[in-house]
Amino acid sequence: MANGSEGLPDTLAVYGAGLTTLAFEQNISAILVIHQKSSDGSSHHLKHYTKEDHPSIRATPPTDLDQISVHARGISFHHPGYAHPNDIFPTLLAPDHSSGGLHHLTALTACGIVAGNRFDGYFSTVPNGKAIEDSPDSVLKGHDYWFHVPQSSTDTMNAVPLTPYPIYTSFEQWQFPHGSFPTSWLALQNEQSEPALRLFAESSLNTATIFRDHTCRITGSQEATDVAHVIPRSVNDLSNTILLRADLHRTFDALKWAIIPKPNSENVLQFVFDLTQYLPELATRYHNSCVRDIAGVSPQLLFAAFAQAIFSSVLEFLRKDVGRWLLAISSQSHKYESRYYAGHNVIRPLG
Repeated sequence: MANGSEGLPDTLAVYGAGLTTLAFEQNISAILVIHQKSSDGSSHHLKHYTKEDHPSIRATPPTDLDQISVHARGISFHHPGYAHPNDIFPTLLAPDHSSGGLHHLTALTACGIVAGNRFDGYFSTVPNGKAIEDSPDSVLKGHDYWFHVPQSSTDTMNAVPLTPYPIYTSFEQWQFPHGSFPTSWLALQNEQSEPALRLFAESSLNTATIFRDHTCRITGSQEATDVAHVIPRSVNDLSNTILLRADLHRTFDALKWAIIPKPNSENVLQFVFDLTQYLPELATRYHNSCVRDIAGVSPQLLFAAFAQAIFSSVLEFLRKDVGRWLLAISSQSHKYESRYYAGHNVIRPLG
């Protein structure tokens, strides 16, 4: 390496302003090398400092992880139609209380999505118990709950057994609930920004999204932002895009968090950042924080993104060698039907 650093193997030189060059060895010791040149450039001096010598160059996390108030534990939600330990579907992160807890209505919606879009379900604290009487906006603080769905007239007509009720196997197999979209999501239906849509009808989707959002909708950052798709790129529409900081874009695509409705301290419903997999820094900084104005982003697509994140926690339930009642599309009627799959065949409907 030139400029006096030839003798430093595995070293990356970083050239800055003035007479000083900094270089960091590419290993765990990360020794700092200061290269000083005289005014005429004829001599130099190398001096090594370890991270212990210079605390200012130590890599420190932005947050004291011991002080994080969001809990990392999960809550197990059980299917009452199966015996323990083959009944857990799914286990969801419980970040809504310092000792572990989950917003009641969020949990009901998540389990309802998996259970065939049954948003009339309820929880009990024992397999055959009565429905808990907690408010939908309360926080579930227990470790185990059983999710029940009442029998419907449709179930009776088709001779579908009361239990086990059937479930969807994956996001790809899931059917969007057009006729039973949860009311909490409908309440936050956004009006589309028609002038922006018309202005950019023939322009790029990225340009239109940047024009509409300006900054990251979570952090307000103007720099290092990406245009993210709410659900996979197959829906190439402005209502399916949102501007996010690059790291949040990456974790959103990895199904680590979602945007869902929750009430604030004044009981006003709003879209918030909701962590679905534990990431300490995001938990501390953003969990339950209000999302900035997202007019023009489809609540239906945000709901689909939430569903996609939830289905990632159902696979363990399906991989057990236990027969399951599943919702699958009939090859004759092309409609969803409840079918029983023996243990070794359960994985087949995953597509």
